[in-house]
Amino acid sequence: MIILYHFRWLGNLNELETYIKNIRDIAERIYGAKVEDVLIPPDGWNFVIIYKATDLDKIIEIHRTYQAEYGPSKALLFKIELMYTPRELGMVK
Repeated sequence: MIILYHFRWLGNLNELETYIKNIRDIAERIYGAKVEDVLIPPDGWNFVIIYKATDLDKIIEIHRTYQAEYGPSKALLFKIELMYTPRELGMVK
């Protein structure tokens, strides 16, 4: 499953780099979750972390772990989108 985690960043770019690094590090420790990429828009407002995960619970675990280890982030959650492959939906064998 691909999960698009849209958020608005309320800090500076150095803080964003650190946030993304920490999120990637946490994701590496969680079986079944991976940060595929981060999309940075030209307007600098809404960012997207692209996760590949076995289920949404893995992404929730990443962000709960982040808060437990680093405290609240400056990422204001905007929207989460779940994207399934045809195989995951049982459309292809």
